[in-house]
Amino acid sequence: MTALICGSMAYDTVMVFEGRFREHILPDRIHVLNVSFLAPSMRRNFGGCAGNIAYTLKLLGGEPVVLAALGNDGSEYLAHLKKLGISTDSVYVARDNYTAQAIIITDTEAIVIDSEITPAAARALVADLKAITDKPVKYVIDSHYHYDHAFGNQVFGPDVQVIGHENTRKRLLGNTMEQYTYLTSVEPVPARVAALRERSQKETDPQQKVLLERQIANSLAYLEQVKEIRVTPPTVTLDRKMTLFRGGREIQLLYFGRGHTDTDVVVYLPKERIVCTGDLMESVISYMGDAYADEWPATLDRLMTLDFDTVMPGHGVVFKGKAHIEAFQRYVRDLLKQTTDLKKAGVAADAAAPRIDMRAFATDFPQLRAAGVDVAAVRRIYALADRHEPAH
Repeated sequence: MTALICGSMAYDTVMVFEGRFREHILPDRIHVLNVSFLAPSMRRNFGGCAGNIAYTLKLLGGEPVVLAALGNDGSEYLAHLKKLGISTDSVYVARDNYTAQAIIITDTEAIVIDSEITPAAARALVADLKAITDKPVKYVIDSHYHYDHAFGNQVFGPDVQVIGHENTRKRLLGNTMEQYTYLTSVEPVPARVAALRERSQKETDPQQKVLLERQIANSLAYLEQVKEIRVTPPTVTLDRKMTLFRGGREIQLLYFGRGHTDTDVVVYLPKERIVCTGDLMESVISYMGDAYADEWPATLDRLMTLDFDTVMPGHGVVFKGKAHIEAFQRYVRDLLKQTTDLKKAGVAADAAAPRIDMRAFATDFPQLRAAGVDVAAVRRIYALADRHEPAH
């Protein structure tokens, strides 16, 4: 039996408290209750009503079809459903309107890491922040210069300091909006809208038609939102390290070298043993169109000298430990080797990209389901092989 399952898909973060609350609460002090509890373990599960119902129905021998939406961090959830044999054809992924960010709250203020993809998205972030805290935003930290992390900077007023690496400021003062990485987020949209409209006109399924119309609306909204972008560089920069001591919290901003870009800053909270890595380290395969693949693994080695338990990446899901970082190092090294070998054999970059096979790393990165890699990564490796960019 085929059943359409409508509802939510979400990641459930579960913190485990070992013990009983009654062992920590004194009955005669209940009127001045002020306690904290240690939750030594945390896990992330695949959740949401639609996801859970589809999973159970599949176990019972049914054929569920999930009608739901995910953000651009949903690749692991999609891979999970496909591994179970559950159709994801009706799952809408909002790729243009979501990116991960971290918010650090001190005693007196909030600190935002990455200001979102557009001014409109940044305003939505500020509105959402009010549900968490009434403290004002005093700092915005750009993890790197890419549009989906820094193009909301302009929303934050003169009382907010925007902090980033020196190279982030240089690049955002340049022609960022004329470069390939940004243009690939904008130029394909009209053709995508036209294709979606054609599909919508032919679609007879009302549910599918609603999904297609929603995708069209989101794409058109993005084209409108980018019109107001005024690229706004950091007002405070660092070279290697900066430390903020705010409200009893130590916040280290660190630059370990070139990797995803030459601007990658990580934010480290030593007491909490948390590191926010931006796109230097994601839980999914990072975009490599501006990367330094030959230097990236060594930069990650320096990252791993920090004492942390939890990684909050720029895209994907929060993960624990360093094993996933080591897996990505192996991925980058193998990609670099395969690409370099094809270049030496005289294969053009665009012809090489579909021939590179990274499926050996699918256990750690489930999105690797077929041969071929992003042509932007291959073009970048070829370009740096022909003309090395000195660090500055």
